[in-house]
Amino acid sequence: MRGGSSINTKEIRSSLNQLQPQQHFNAYPVSNRVNNPGNDDIQCIEAS
Repeated sequence: MRGGSSINTKEIRSSLNQLQPQQHFNAYPVSNRVNNPGNDDIQCIEAS
């Protein structure tokens, strides 16, 4: 699809990097356990 593609990757990247309204995001506290790839178990997604 090279050459004939109508997808403008520069435009797509630019739109993805734009700030979004705060109402679209939810933040939740997580434990340090989540950030460790050695912890691959159900405790990573359970509510604390």
